[in-house]
Amino acid sequence: PVPPPSAPVTEPELTTNANIPAPPPMPEAGSPMAPPPPPPLPGKFIPPPPPPMGGIPSPPPTMGGGSSTTRIAPSVPLPMLNWLPLRKVTNTIFEDIDDERVMTEINFTDFDVVFKSKQAKELNLKLVVSKKKEKVSLIDRNRARNLVITCRRIGMDYDFLKNTIITTDLTELAPEHAELLLNYIPTDEEKTALDKHSHHKERLDDAERFMWEMLKVDRYENRVRMLAYIGYFDEILLSAKPQVEAVIAASESLMNSAQFKKVLEIILAFGNYMNAHKRGVAYGFKLESFERLLDTRAPSDRRITVLHWIAKVISEQYPQCESFFETLYGLHEASRVSLVTLETDVEGLRKGMIGTMYEREKQPTNYVIYDFHQSAEKKVTKLVERFGELKKIYSKVCIMFNENPARTEPFEFFSVFDKFVSSYKKCVLENIKRDESPQETKKLVKVLTKDEFAQKFSDLKVELPPHPLLGTTSKSVGSK
Repeated sequence: PVPPPSAPVTEPELTTNANIPAPPPMPEAGSPMAPPPPPPLPGKFIPPPPPPMGGIPSPPPTMGGGSSTTRIAPSVPLPMLNWLPLRKVTNTIFEDIDDERVMTEINFTDFDVVFKSKQAKELNLKLVVSKKKEKVSLIDRNRARNLVITCRRIGMDYDFLKNTIITTDLTELAPEHAELLLNYIPTDEEKTALDKHSHHKERLDDAERFMWEMLKVDRYENRVRMLAYIGYFDEILLSAKPQVEAVIAASESLMNSAQFKKVLEIILAFGNYMNAHKRGVAYGFKLESFERLLDTRAPSDRRITVLHWIAKVISEQYPQCESFFETLYGLHEASRVSLVTLETDVEGLRKGMIGTMYEREKQPTNYVIYDFHQSAEKKVTKLVERFGELKKIYSKVCIMFNENPARTEPFEFFSVFDKFVSSYKKCVLENIKRDESPQETKKLVKVLTKDEFAQKFSDLKVELPPHPLLGTTSKSVGSK
């Protein structure tokens, strides 16, 4: 309200100003003619102006001249238009454009039919998937990826695989697949992490879900090892047994062959004879010396080596030793054996049989394990005994030839003798071929003295043509 005047108007003044028109009535608050509020006092808080009559004011018009009505939207999914939109159009050509008005003028029915997206279902699926919570990953990324690849290679669902493992069904799970599963037995840390997330298993990623499902199988690791062991048993046994027998046979023949021992005496004799003036007497030689017999060649004929001559001497003077190699058994087979690998296989079979006995007690109604244990136990026991004999006799033969059995593998030790036998046979054949071939007659050239030449060729008259420059002959020169 307008404040009252500071002093009342007197009657004479009103009479004097009777011709002046009365002031207009005071406008209502909120009308366009309302005067502005008085300025605030210095240092005082400025209160917000009161709202106009009629309620909350309407929002300002949209930028670009468009109205604030709801925009028209398509009723079907349409492909996105990958344009670069402008958010501020002040002082641009778009400032006075009203696209909403145009949208009301266009009929989009045919457009919707033509441009309707064919991926509507996939889009809806993506929207649903995006709303799902992220998968929980607890395993190392590379380990998880390899486990997923292994599961795809096996090609079984969780329940079928668990039943296969429980029933020891080798017809469904190949031994190589069981061996792959052994690489992904959950560790203690992985078990702990899986236990913490067991309340929301649906969020576990593929690798984590697989481990979580397999841990439900009682003695999961033992059962998988049993599958791999039974599946590979015959293959490992058939490979290990011949190797054990080959090393034992080769070791025994090297120690007990009298003919081969005589051959060693002959080689030692040749070596001491050749080195009589250069080195002292040798009482033996290392295995590397066998190769030197082929490296040392006769100066007069480089095709002949010391081993050729030794083979010749054995054939002529020691015919009882000519076939000494027939008394050495299993050299070639033993030259392929690795004691480290063989011991690993034998020890694996022995420990696997212990595990079979344990599972047999835990699963008395599992006839697969029962039948296997009945047939395999004696085979493994025999193999373990023979391997113990191998280690003893191999140690003896290595010491006999001045080799360290702890540092020398069978494939290194026996390959020396195997190569020597092959070289000896080759030298024998070459000696026979050389003896059967016709001997080449060597033409000796004798150098004659001047007197012998004159006496032998005294009646020989040779007349040479005249010299092209001197014009003389040998006869005229002789007459002078």
